[in-house]
Amino acid sequence: MIAVPNSSGTSTPRFRVPPLACDSHLHIYDPRFRMAWPSLRATPEASVAEFRLLQQRLGTTRAVVVQPAAYGIDNAVTVDALRQLGGDVARGVAVLHPQVTDPELRELHEAGVRGLRFSQHDPHTAVTTADMIEPLARRVADLGWHVQLHLKGDQCLTQRGPTHAELRREIPLQVRTVKPAERQIQKLMKFNLGEIRMGLHPFVVRDRRRFNNS
Repeated sequence: MIAVPNSSGTSTPRFRVPPLACDSHLHIYDPRFRMAWPSLRATPEASVAEFRLLQQRLGTTRAVVVQPAAYGIDNAVTVDALRQLGGDVARGVAVLHPQVTDPELRELHEAGVRGLRFSQHDPHTAVTTADMIEPLARRVADLGWHVQLHLKGDQCLTQRGPTHAELRREIPLQVRTVKPAERQIQKLMKFNLGEIRMGLHPFVVRDRRRFNNS
């Protein structure tokens, strides 16, 4: 029985996770780092220490740490989380503006960042804008990073900013994949059933034993 803040359960799962299981999307909130927007979905008691308790309870080993909106484009909290978790089991997804320099991109890469996130589902709380997606995606393409879009279904199909199809044509993709459920997802989007998160460059782990440089 392991109690974890922000989690109502305490028992271990009845289903035993496979070896090297990965939590593919998590946010770290650490009071040591200043938040740009403290009122923007900030969560107390959600540091690396608390996440390790959750890992212990669930049995996961690897992790993908995603920059929280509350910290804006200062990715220090995410980089610190990657350092604490370890480069052999953790990777990160950053939030940036086009003004980021090439040396800063390389520093993030060396720290374990392998992707960018653009949350456009709520324009009132969005840290980035739609016109930032293509120029930033082109700059990180040579690093092999992926691009993660957090959109509502109608945003993918209407002209409120670039549609998903338009972005797929404009953004350099190193891997083009067609998911078996893509047609079903498109049907759901037509009815605007909730939100959808899409990656325009799949996050690939080539070494099943640990993360490599990809």
